Amino acid sequence: MTFARARLYLGITGVGLSVLAALALLLLDLPERLLPTDTGQPVHQAVAMALAWPLTWTLLVLPLDLLGGLRLVRVRPAVGTWVRAWCRGVTLQFVVLGVAGTVLVVAARALGVAGVGGATLILSLAALAGLDRLAALGARLARRPGAAAALQDAGLDPARTTVVAAGDEGFVGGFGGVFVPRLVVPEQWYRLPRAVTNALLLRRALAMGATRRRGQAAAIGWVTLGAVLTAFALGPPTSAAALVRFSLGTTLWGFLGVLLLPTPSRWAVLALDRRTAARTSPAALAEGISALDRWQDDEPARARWVERIFHPVPSRDARLAVVAGAPAPHLGAWRVARLVLPLGLSSWGLLGRAVHCNVGRPALWWMLPGD
Repeated sequence: MTFARARLYLGITGVGLSVLAALALLLLDLPERLLPTDTGQPVHQAVAMALAWPLTWTLLVLPLDLLGGLRLVRVRPAVGTWVRAWCRGVTLQFVVLGVAGTVLVVAARALGVAGVGGATLILSLAALAGLDRLAALGARLARRPGAAAALQDAGLDPARTTVVAAGDEGFVGGFGGVFVPRLVVPEQWYRLPRAVTNALLLRRALAMGATRRRGQAAAIGWVTLGAVLTAFALGPPTSAAALVRFSLGTTLWGFLGVLLLPTPSRWAVLALDRRTAARTSPAALAEGISALDRWQDDEPARARWVERIFHPVPSRDARLAVVAGAPAPHLGAWRVARLVLPLGLSSWGLLGRAVHCNVGRPALWWMLPGD
């Protein structure tokens, strides 16, 4: 049993438990049996009562969090350190759920399904705009002084780039902001040879434009579409019971995304690898890809069906082949499979921290591992 396969089975268990729990609650009509259906109940009371479902789900997956955070990791943190990080991460997610739930109930009572769609769109845009700040709050990312020369050589603005220590080797950073992006870079990239660091930074600079925007638009569109379809099929979240039912539906929609969205994500990774290889040393880029793979799955090659279903980032060997000149897709939606998971909280979808790459690892709950 390799490390990568053990993590994969852990994620399959977490997602499977979440999906089965959601299906069982829907089929048994438990939200309506256990919670008020009164649409005249004060909004704050309805949301507070509906939070019983995310709390139940958190307790359900807690054993998997313990395994994923304290045992199935290459560098095991101290128990006390992990508990504090987990509590901090879970608390922030509940705050986000509370805010999102309040907005959703108000919008649903006022405008029905259309209100749910508009509210989800606004909430997911807000989460995307503040993704770097949410990551910093949820994981207490420590700022580190970056190498301004390396950033400028890659075409990055040092004023809009933050180098952080995340405490987890799988952290690769990402973007905050929508129209004016802010880049987060992991400190450990600077431990690599200078040419390799420069290649990885250049790749981020190349991702900043249309590549990033396609992934963001696809993620927001997916989350919003799921909220509208769920509200249409199961009813808008106008009461405590209806909000839980809505959450069950969007959690199932999130599962569909887990199955379908890795493919356009892989296409975008390979397209970006090809563009970067044409602009920098292929050998340096290949070394950077290999380093990131070691810090994450450490799985050089995979069976085709495993990669297609479970992995939005192609295997190391597949990426190195593209760097060496093999054909690659031209487009794709960069990181869409990973972005929809934290953005899913905007519509009360709960799969964001049950997938194999981040279960039990609070530093990765907002900015998930990736290319």
